[in-house]
Amino acid sequence: MTDSSSNHKRIPKTTIIMSERKTKSGTTLWLAIGVVVLIILLMLWLTIADLLGDTDVAAFIAPI
Repeated sequence: MTDSSSNHKRIPKTTIIMSERKTKSGTTLWLAIGVVVLIILLMLWLTIADLLGDTDVAAFIAPI
């Protein structure tokens, strides 16, 4: 049985660690891109609201 198990190719642990690291960095990249897109959309939304005069944020402040 040792002869048949020695025929299997062993994958070095460094390869597994490197592939996990690549996946994490890819996820981090897409997360950063998503955050930047959301910030740009928020700024665009606030700019359009300001240009249209629809900035009634004082309506949510309770009177003292």
